[in-house]
This record gives sequence, structure tokens and C-alpha cells, in this order.
Amino acid sequence: VSTIDKTFEITWERAHGIRPSVRRKRVERKEARDANNEESSFQDGFAYVTNNPLPKRLFLYHRVIEAIRSAQHYIYITTPYFVPDRRIVRVLRLAARRGVDVRIVMPESSDHPIVDLAARTFYTSLQKSGVSIYHHTKDFLHSKVIVIDDEWATMGTMNLDRLSLFYNSEANIVTTNHPLIIELREYCMKQMRSSDRLDPLVWERRGFIQKQLEFWVRFIRKFL
Repeated sequence: VSTIDKTFEITWERAHGIRPSVRRKRVERKEARDANNEESSFQDGFAYVTNNPLPKRLFLYHRVIEAIRSAQHYIYITTPYFVPDRRIVRVLRLAARRGVDVRIVMPESSDHPIVDLAARTFYTSLQKSGVSIYHHTKDFLHSKVIVIDDEWATMGTMNLDRLSLFYNSEANIVTTNHPLIIELREYCMKQMRSSDRLDPLVWERRGFIQKQLEFWVRFIRKFL
């Protein structure tokens, strides 16, 4: 709670153009060190980790990258928007190639059609590497959860899109608490059961117009 309180105070000061005091700068430097130190930042298996659109403050982004790199058995992801950067796509593909069960659940149709189209530009390369993609069709999926190996999980405000990863202020809970991780894993599996797994062969047979739209949206997806 104290970490959340301090984060809110710092964000409030920035939003109102208040120059931080010397004490506040020291607190920020300490938080930066803690955020980069996996062990020191955990309290009873929980850590409050933020992403800020400032240099060297993408703490949550780097935590996610390292967790994916360390995965040995499975990576389950639910996200309403999927327009990641190349680095996240690369580590997901590498994980699948080394035998990790990588599954991504996202809405078939979100509230931003252009974002849905941008997400589809990643499907072919991900599927060729062995990543399974699920389309949630019953309602709008809004959860942002990543679960890895029954050992690590995160949930919060961060989408897997470039706005969240690099430009928005985001905050997640990262946890190593086993009971909660199991609960989140079961939640992800429940979403998969109520979703349609995208068949790679069916995806390859999509129409010419769809492929052309995907080609052109590639040029703007870094802004989404």
C-alpha cells in the first residue's frame, strides 16, 4: 500500500508540473533500484511494478521480457489488445520454439477494429513458431493477465500494445504467490475453453483483401 501511495504522489506531482524535492528524487532513485531488483521488491510474494513513459523507467516491460525468457513449461496470456513490439514477439517465438506451450487469448473483435487488424499482422509468424492464438467471441475480454510456469504471474493495467508498453503510465501486480498463480492459470484456461483456437491452415486461407489490409496496417502499428 505504501508503494502505491508513493507512486500516486509522484504521478500527481508530475501531472501538475511540480518539481520533485530532493527527498522525492531520492525516493524515486530507490524505487528504480528496487524495481530492477526482483528479490528486494517482493513483499510476501507480491510486487507493485510500474511502467512510465520516461527514460529507463519501463520496469514492468523488462520484467515481462525476462519472465518470458525464463519460461520452461508454459506461458498463458489474456489481453484485450495485442500490438506488441518486435522484442516481445521475438521472445514469445523463441519460447515456443524451445518447447514452451505459449497461448494468447484476445477478443476476436475489440472496440478498436484497426487494433484488431494490427494484431493479425503477427499471427502468421507466431503460429509458425508454435504459438497458439485464441479468439474470445462471447463478450469483450478486458483482462490483462500473464501466467508462467506456476511460478510467476502479473495482472493490472498494462495491455500488450505499444501504447501501454512505452507511452502510458501503467501499474501491475507481479506475484510469485503460488495459490494466486494457480487461480490465474485456471482463469486463463477458462477463457481458452470459451474461445476459438485459430487453426493455422484456416488462417493461411484468409482472403486477398484481408491480407492487403494487414500489409498496409503494418506501417502504422507502431503508433497503436
